[in-house]
Amino acid sequence: MYSMFALTDEAYALTLQAERNNYSSTRILAIQGLLHASWTTSVLAGALLGSLIPESIKGLEFAVTALFAVLAIEAFKAYRSIPLSGLALISAVVASWIAPQSMMVMAMAMFLAGLAVAYLLRRRTGAGDGEPAAAPLQEEGSNAR
Repeated sequence: MYSMFALTDEAYALTLQAERNNYSSTRILAIQGLLHASWTTSVLAGALLGSLIPESIKGLEFAVTALFAVLAIEAFKAYRSIPLSGLALISAVVASWIAPQSMMVMAMAMFLAGLAVAYLLRRRTGAGDGEPAAAPLQEEGSNAR
């Protein structure tokens, strides 16, 4: 239950290929716990010390956007899915046109709707395009099934 609660973009990015890296569930939970503690500490520090940052400093508002851009690039590298990336880009552009004040919520809703449609179509046709590559083969003589 905690692992679902602590799933953040950063935890997802770090554990995206957990199966390939042979991460145990304990290790994944520890990563999520450390990231959760880091996030909580950072928010507390920001709340207490944020007013000390001069307003003349520009660009801090772009930090989260830059983080999401890096996470998107890493997700593309892991999945190599042009259709998913295209769906995300189209969702963002259309949402910025039709609802600029709530662009993120609108884009996520459109993206989730697109994913649901893609899932239903793939399930109906039995295609598996866009799925991550299979885990590497086990070494000979291993007892893993």
